[in-house]
Amino acid sequence: MSAEKIVHKITNLIESPAFIKQHRHSAKDFTRSRTLSFANLIKFQLNMVRGALQDELNAFFATLEDKNDHLERRVTDSAYCQARLKLNPSVYQAINQHICDIFYAEAEFNQWHGKRLLAVDGSVMDLPDHPALWGAYGAVNSSSLHPSARLSTLYDPLNQLTVDLQIASCCIGERELARRHLSFAQPGDLVLYDRGYPAFWLFALHQKMGVDFCARTPWNLYNEIRDLFHRREKEGEFTLTPSAEAIQQCQELGLSIAPLPLRVINIDLPDSDEPELLITSLTDSETYPHEEFSALYHQRWYTEESYKTIKSRLEIENLTGYSTRAVEQDISARWVTMNLNAILIFDAEKLLQDELKAKALKNQYKVNRANSLRQTKHNIVRLLQQLNPLQLWHKLIKAMALVKEPVRTGRKYPRTFKKSGPRFAMRYKRV
Repeated sequence: MSAEKIVHKITNLIESPAFIKQHRHSAKDFTRSRTLSFANLIKFQLNMVRGALQDELNAFFATLEDKNDHLERRVTDSAYCQARLKLNPSVYQAINQHICDIFYAEAEFNQWHGKRLLAVDGSVMDLPDHPALWGAYGAVNSSSLHPSARLSTLYDPLNQLTVDLQIASCCIGERELARRHLSFAQPGDLVLYDRGYPAFWLFALHQKMGVDFCARTPWNLYNEIRDLFHRREKEGEFTLTPSAEAIQQCQELGLSIAPLPLRVINIDLPDSDEPELLITSLTDSETYPHEEFSALYHQRWYTEESYKTIKSRLEIENLTGYSTRAVEQDISARWVTMNLNAILIFDAEKLLQDELKAKALKNQYKVNRANSLRQTKHNIVRLLQQLNPLQLWHKLIKAMALVKEPVRTGRKYPRTFKKSGPRFAMRYKRV
């Protein structure tokens, strides 16, 4: 894959006058030469700001100018807070779209039966207790002590790439966010859903777009599958007809109300009395046999892992501002950085597996993701400076491949639910 093409594309975009005009807040923004230019703001935010803001700014400009002095103050934290108000968070969705387009065009990416595999999953993120954020995002319930934002991702679990990120108020439902995600899907894709997503109108939208789906469902959600559940049959086909409410929803969205031919898959779970029921548009049992669906649905686990990574290792709740613009910049920038890291890991994994094959080792190994994130954090600014980016990319890949960990299959841990308030207190100037 052309790593140089990805770096070149990003750097050209953030220096492009047309791109700047598209993603600045007003026509007067970024019209004068400033130390905190449009491009420098992007580079700084992609650098995963996690420490004290002034220290991070000093280190950033020292790296930018290839200096060792991290104590020199080129830009104050207050100047940064003012400059970021000029930047629309939409810039990161645009950058991410270009990254994904290049990756899927250039790389021999992992697929399932020739299909790009995607998974939709949501999460709730704690926000600082501030009136502006209460008004913009609301809270999970009336007893909440702090506001929260609803996050939803369209995630490629086989390549560990986030195709789309949606940040919304808590009053926006997960199905609506799934509908927004589908504008980033392509005909022939296969999308995985958890049990909270099944709805006739969503399935009809998939059919209209030529996008397949596989969704977990409660046994009693549709009358059509109750009999199969009680009979404990392995699988079966049925025709899903719309209810009166579903008909209205489809008409509002301009969708067909024709019955949908679907397939239900019954998977016995070893630790549960209730089986896992999957509804899918993949009705061809010869091409897509029953025994493959358990492993297929398990791929959603990687989507949940991506949330753990962004919340714990990238400290996404360690925000650098109180405004909605600051919040969305922080969140979106870190997701773009995580995608760049995923592409580095993709190349590093290939290098590692080639080396392991030559050594004929019995055990399986993979690239250590914690180490790879550290390497990305320390080098992303240098990459975007385009100072021998291809050479640096290859150095990063080799460094990541050196730090490996064994693949441990079949491990299970009980879920733990904890945390009731924000982890991070903001101790510097807010916007």
